[in-house]
Amino acid sequence: MKTVVRELPPGNTRCARSQSFADFEYLLVDDCSTDRSREILESYLIDPRVRVLETGRNRGPYAAANVALAQAQGDYIARMDADDLSLPHRLALQKEYLDGHPEVGLLGTAYRFIDTLGGRRGRFRRGAGFLDDPEADGASR
Repeated sequence: MKTVVRELPPGNTRCARSQSFADFEYLLVDDCSTDRSREILESYLIDPRVRVLETGRNRGPYAAANVALAQAQGDYIARMDADDLSLPHRLALQKEYLDGHPEVGLLGTAYRFIDTLGGRRGRFRRGAGFLDDPEADGASR
């Protein structure tokens, strides 16, 4: 699995490192930021799953994601933006579902808005086609 991000607040990297499924490559993309982003990204290289990539010039989040996609080496791609957080079993549940349903090519998740301190704002929201009972077969889609 691959996780693609542009920049990393502390909660984001904590979520990725605390996943119950740990066999994934973590691709971090520096979009030629003018702040300390490169230095911050390189500080995560102590984790052998991390690879730091760069776009060559500031081209925005979609170009950064495409750089990571071109370098991805796994069977699946899991994407996170810089302001996203994931529950600890996200990758495990999604991999389990995809492995058990080869006819499925794309998964989404439920989401909840949070404030800058991580406080919950509202209830979980689900996209179209979300399973009524995500525990029924071990994953959400």
